[in-house]
Amino acid sequence: MTQSPPKAPKRDIVIDLLKTIAILGVLTIHASTAANGAPIGSFNWFSGTFFGCLTRASVPLFLMCSGALFLSDGKDISIKKLFTKNILRLVVSMIFWATAYKAYNLLETHNFSIANLFSDFKNVLFFKQEFHLYYIHIMLLIYAILPIISLICKNADKRTLQYALVIWFALGVLLPTLTAFWPFSMLSGIPHQWKLNLVYNSVGYFIFGHYLKKYPLKLPLSIISAILGFAIIFGGTVYFTIKNGTLYTLFIDGMTLGSFFLSAGIFGLCENAKALIKPPIQRITEYVSKASFCIYLVHMLVLYEMEDLKFSAGTLPIPMLISIPIVVIVCFAVSTAIYFILSHIPVIKKWLV
Repeated sequence: MTQSPPKAPKRDIVIDLLKTIAILGVLTIHASTAANGAPIGSFNWFSGTFFGCLTRASVPLFLMCSGALFLSDGKDISIKKLFTKNILRLVVSMIFWATAYKAYNLLETHNFSIANLFSDFKNVLFFKQEFHLYYIHIMLLIYAILPIISLICKNADKRTLQYALVIWFALGVLLPTLTAFWPFSMLSGIPHQWKLNLVYNSVGYFIFGHYLKKYPLKLPLSIISAILGFAIIFGGTVYFTIKNGTLYTLFIDGMTLGSFFLSAGIFGLCENAKALIKPPIQRITEYVSKASFCIYLVHMLVLYEMEDLKFSAGTLPIPMLISIPIVVIVCFAVSTAIYFILSHIPVIKKWLV
């Protein structure tokens, strides 16, 4: 008697939906930076700021999705598999795509030569890479300490997880926000160093995703959290930018108060919408979820080429309220097409996308 092949693990439709929202958000953030060149207070500036603030939860959402998947109950974390599969794949893809961006920049500036490429490759090895690849560096650290995180989450009850998240919220979310304002701005010395930096703060979102998956927010609380988060990000950015006459970046930081509430709200809204996700939407989000890593890797190349073709949010002769969504849709379509091609090449599919 022949054995039936093992069943593929059942996909989580909520995680697929969240990753779809997150990758579209990343594209929107980068497309909306064109508004930085518009006069502060103008319609185009408000449009770009609106889209940029609306999507600021994108990176936290990716971290939360990874946490929900890796820290799910009963899932064993093999250190050997972690290093030979997850970490190795990230390192290989990081080096390849960081080198690809360097080569692209050399071609664009007409400085391509073996000597320049070798020099840039040395920069790649010392992590002087394309700006958006920072997320890979964060995930490498999280993967390295994942067995420890998993052990803690597996043995912690709800109250202990809540306590851990409160400490993280205080030191990683609330304090970095408050220290920009009096009297917290007067902190110095060791108390000033209590704040978690970007990388270690990301571990908190990883655990937060696991917690919200295990103990979902109710719908009313999800709505309030999402609205409050957006209001803090948009309101704070607009007010202080107009007041200071230059872009105020505190509130659009993915690790501060507004992004915390916005990401928690979106996560909760998607969990509550689970029953409404019909098969056609489910198939689309599943495909985009699978493609999201590749889209993240290649989308800046696509945006650079679109800018060269004068097809960016800042160069199209229409208001940015319209041009930004158009650029996002085109960038998304091209990036997804690139994934479709690359995903049919076995070695590339396994290691680079």
